[in-house]
Amino acid sequence: MRIKQTLEEVNKEIEEETILMVQWDKDHYDSENPDSIYSRELERLSRIKQLLELGADVSRGPGGIYVNNKYVVSYRQTKWRVDGKGKWYWYKNLEDFMERYVNTKAGLNEYKYNKKKKIKEEESVLNDLA
Repeated sequence: MRIKQTLEEVNKEIEEETILMVQWDKDHYDSENPDSIYSRELERLSRIKQLLELGADVSRGPGGIYVNNKYVVSYRQTKWRVDGKGKWYWYKNLEDFMERYVNTKAGLNEYKYNKKKKIKEEESVLNDLA
């Protein structure tokens, strides 16, 4: 089940998780493993927030962060894949991912659609003249 996220919700969750992480750090300051579930959740939330700020439509799911209902971004690693496919790809950073794959691919598909539409219109005009 995917849960759609908004920037306000994410900011509120970040505040709550920060408070919980600080409390956990106080309780476990002598722990051998300083990594906590709260720090991992903050990492996930910051990635979601960054995607929202870049203009993506974001929802959380069991497999990762779903971007524009087409791409899945890993919660912790810098990997992405197309929803429904199994092959994961690396990306440099989220800005690069959005610019290279999300925005460009959508723009390219729209360009191809408009070009095909224009060719069909020209063909119909030629057929009408003949």
